[in-house]
Amino acid sequence: MQAIRKVRSVDAGVTLVEMLVVLSIIGVAAGAVTLSVAPGDRSGRAELEAQRLATTLGEAVDEALISGQPQVLVWNERGYWLGVWSVTEARWLPTDGTERAFAPPLAMTRRDGEAPAPLVIEAAGASGLVEFSLTGRGAPWMVRFDGFAATAQPEAGS
Repeated sequence: MQAIRKVRSVDAGVTLVEMLVVLSIIGVAAGAVTLSVAPGDRSGRAELEAQRLATTLGEAVDEALISGQPQVLVWNERGYWLGVWSVTEARWLPTDGTERAFAPPLAMTRRDGEAPAPLVIEAAGASGLVEFSLTGRGAPWMVRFDGFAATAQPEAGS
């Protein structure tokens, strides 16, 4: 018996296997590019959290001025929350019921080295300047709070 050989014409196009190979190569290349770009998104987390904390402190001052009720910033190594004094429970309670947790490796410390303690925010203002340092991937940021205004800025020397 003689084998029948099928000859492909030049203008027949590409086969399904060839198409799948090309799509696989494009998919692998796109995945490599995505993985190499993604870590850059995390470098601004300290900046974002510093801006958020400065805004939160500003809102707490506004609330203390309007309501006449003191606010408190409670913070630790896991995160922070804003609260109000509960007369019935005789303790500070979160205003929105939640603690804003940091995602590791972001950390917040007081620049004067004091241990985490509630920072009371009153209509009369806070006593002295308080500075927080937020560090993680990327440049460290600092939040300065004088009792009435909070600003976020990159730490000096970074």
